[in-house]
Amino acid sequence: MKSLLFIQYFIIQSFLFTHTGDVLRNKSESIVSAIYDSTWHEFSSTTMKDLILIMMRTNVPLQLSAGKFFYITRSTTTDILKTALTYISFLQATMEK
Repeated sequence: MKSLLFIQYFIIQSFLFTHTGDVLRNKSESIVSAIYDSTWHEFSSTTMKDLILIMMRTNVPLQLSAGKFFYITRSTTTDILKTALTYISFLQATMEK
């Protein structure tokens, strides 16, 4: 019973982190298109230069990372859960023999 509660807690906690990571990445990717879709060509030259600098800096999207080992996304958490279930299945199969 305790292990089932722990697994549920882990899944909920993982979802919160990965959802935040995905939202951060999506919002940072949308900055470039939002600037490009605006009427930037009607602004002053200094503002246009600032917007170009912002667009250049946001070409690499912001992402949450886990100790610089991997990026925290929903697909990463799915891969971790699949791997954990594979290990559990393997351990159960070897313990039955």
